[in-house]
Amino acid sequence: MVKAARKRGSGVKAPDGYVKSNGNTLKRRLVASVHGHEKQGKTEFALSAPGPICYLNFDCGLEGVVEKFEAEKDIFRVDFDMECPPKTDKKKYYNEQWNKFLTAFRAALAHEETRTIVVDTETEAWETIRLAYFGKKEQVMPHHYAPVNEEYLSLLKGVYKTSKNLIFLRKMRAQYVDDKWNGKYEPAGFNKLQYVAQAFGEIIFDKKDKTFSLDLQDSRINKMMVGFPFKGEMCTFPEVAAALHENDVEEWQ
Repeated sequence: MVKAARKRGSGVKAPDGYVKSNGNTLKRRLVASVHGHEKQGKTEFALSAPGPICYLNFDCGLEGVVEKFEAEKDIFRVDFDMECPPKTDKKKYYNEQWNKFLTAFRAALAHEETRTIVVDTETEAWETIRLAYFGKKEQVMPHHYAPVNEEYLSLLKGVYKTSKNLIFLRKMRAQYVDDKWNGKYEPAGFNKLQYVAQAFGEIIFDKKDKTFSLDLQDSRINKMMVGFPFKGEMCTFPEVAAALHENDVEEWQ
């Protein structure tokens, strides 16, 4: 026999160190990882998020896109240079870039008015911390990555202490099996990003229909929306966030 559920507010005292859960622990924020090939609409999707936006820019995708959004919202940017000059100490150079990223990311988290943080691209942010630690990307033993992973995860997870949105834009790379390309592509970047992001999706531009779409591939917030093609006017951050949180689009504008 199933016992009747205890009513909320029954008066039972919480154990030492606990607080009573009221069911309202899900903040109105979205941490999303969006990947796609070049010129597929990743930047435009990110800039559709609510402002003010803090944009950590490693890529060249802002030019020609950001101008459409600057009149309707504040967009604050920090630019990073991934081209290490010749005859320069590579490890030192990228350590400076990584420290610049750390400072900028933490400033965005601490800035009260900021509603959205964009990392464009997370692929290059991950590359920067690796180069800062090792001065190279290849021939590094897996066990050497422990402190790198810890620092990177700790930084990114800091967004959960805030109510800010965080959007990771990621490049694509060829997927290999037994050193052979299997004809498929996968997101390039930190392979443990799934521990941070609440939603994953791929941006695709349909040349025939001239429309962008987001293929939602995973979501810990709302599994029922996985596989839904957010196409055309629905391929915006407010539309996706509202669908996942099951609230009004206006709350995300």
